[in-house]
Amino acid sequence: MLGATNRSALDMVGDKNSHFGLTDIDRKALIEGKLAPKIKEIDKIKDSISFNDKKIEAYNKLSSLLQTFQATANNLRGAINNSDGNSNVFSATIVSATCTNGVTASSYIRFNTATGAQAGSFNLFVQQIAKAQIEQSLAFSSTNTSVTNDPSSSVSGQFNAGTFQINGVDITLAVGDNLSTIVAKINAKKSTTNITASIIKPTSGSYRVLLQSNLTGIENAYTISDQNNVLNNVFTQDPANNPTPTVQAAQDAIMIYNNLSVSRPLNIISDFIDNITFTLVQPNNTGDIIQVDIEPDTTQISNAIQDFVDSYNEIRMFAQQQKFRDKDGKHLPSTTLANDSMLNAITNNFDSFINSPVLGLTNYAGLGTIGITFYNLPDKIDNHPVKYSNLLKIDFETLNSLLLTNIQDINNLFAFNFTSSSPDLTMGIKRGDSLNVNSLTFDININRTTTDSNGNTIPDIVHVIYTPPVTSPAVPTPVIISAQFTPSNSADFTQGGTITGVTGTILENYEFSYSGTGVETINVFLTQGIADQIYNYIQQIYTNKLLSNTEEIVTQSNINLAENLSRKTTALESAREVLLMKEASLGKIRIKAEMDKEFLDAQQAQFIRRR
Repeated sequence: MLGATNRSALDMVGDKNSHFGLTDIDRKALIEGKLAPKIKEIDKIKDSISFNDKKIEAYNKLSSLLQTFQATANNLRGAINNSDGNSNVFSATIVSATCTNGVTASSYIRFNTATGAQAGSFNLFVQQIAKAQIEQSLAFSSTNTSVTNDPSSSVSGQFNAGTFQINGVDITLAVGDNLSTIVAKINAKKSTTNITASIIKPTSGSYRVLLQSNLTGIENAYTISDQNNVLNNVFTQDPANNPTPTVQAAQDAIMIYNNLSVSRPLNIISDFIDNITFTLVQPNNTGDIIQVDIEPDTTQISNAIQDFVDSYNEIRMFAQQQKFRDKDGKHLPSTTLANDSMLNAITNNFDSFINSPVLGLTNYAGLGTIGITFYNLPDKIDNHPVKYSNLLKIDFETLNSLLLTNIQDINNLFAFNFTSSSPDLTMGIKRGDSLNVNSLTFDININRTTTDSNGNTIPDIVHVIYTPPVTSPAVPTPVIISAQFTPSNSADFTQGGTITGVTGTILENYEFSYSGTGVETINVFLTQGIADQIYNYIQQIYTNKLLSNTEEIVTQSNINLAENLSRKTTALESAREVLLMKEASLGKIRIKAEMDKEFLDAQQAQFIRRR
């Protein structure tokens, strides 16, 4: 009995014996029941952390979808300047060429087009290819015996010691130099002479030095100066020993383009027509003509539009997945962002871009006009039937037909197009997504000033005049707004600069480059296609850190929840320990009472036996 009273509190609470009808399971259940509110609160925090983790995962997925969508829009939005950073698929071209003699055209000339190559057709004739100057020396019987003598004892048909020049660069030979040594000395200077020397063996026991220009063309022919008679007529024509010292004369490449003769020193001609490189392979036969056609790469454009449509559908399906419900009206497990205002705003704006006609276009102003329409897609998520609505699909028969006949109209539908009455004003890299006018007049005057609210005189260089859209039967009145002018040279405003739209005006987020002298009126017409609107809208999402800031808030919430969870878990364990100790104390009392009862029962039994 004494041993039982000395057991630990935990042992007593977990005693498998019954004390006054309470088992160990009953005691633990009693303790956990008292702790239930705290446990429920902890579980709620865990659920919040888990839900926030799912939200962060969903935001990361949304960010990935937006990046992909922006990339597909970038391919279609058109290049405004060389720094625009897009591939401009509408400028992609393909080249086809045929030769009148039936031989593959690439046997004579090859083509490479870059973005921006002008579509068109032309005839070509390769008259001659560029060649490098090549000369050979007299013949020698050995490559490793001396062929260089002291000038005082010169030997006909051999070199003399001394210095000569190739293209103005000194080459010095010494008495005893053999052919291998001479070639090595010439090649040691080839980076500056652009000449390579080698030893050839035309016939058995006969060796010659070969000099060859490293570049083709007449202008790259080399010159040799030999005032000291070092070469000693080794490279001079000799009817018996060297009848043809000139193996190949330098010549330029010549091709005939639509009866226009084009010559270059190299066989690769990249500066004749912008964005087209011609590589001459061999001359045509007389009378052969190569017909060349450069056309827009409609397959690449069609694929780019398909990528754009697919990316839009991916985002729309993702957004709709956040709102799907089961038959009882409860959100499905996938609906992490069911009530997310940011996602709703993004998808609403995308829907507006996709559904609205492009302002300023009269033909093919909407996606439906080129064969892109909506459809619904039944599906299942977690075995629950769902339906995606208003996804895009392409009628390729319509689209591909229009790409052959109306490619510029399709370009205008997707891309940003800008025309200016003066080359002094061009579009900058930065632009927004919601310009609601097409015609602007820039009134630029570097001498104009105005007075601010404090009475200070400040520059007022750029005025922009436009007529707002008609919203009522009344005739709209032209509006004049100011734009910010940042000069390229703050000391001289006549050197041009950057014009930036002011916040709160229609030109907010738009930037223009000005290269004029500072007093000028310029008319501008522009249209902003669907792809350009979407690209710039997504760019603003990232510039304003809309996604990253939202994700940061959720992440910080999880940090705070984790700290709170730690505190409450510690408090729970402390409370459980206290209850365990209390139950242990009660256990001791129960054991003592049971012992007393057993003692009394024994006494009573003994008393009864004595009677």
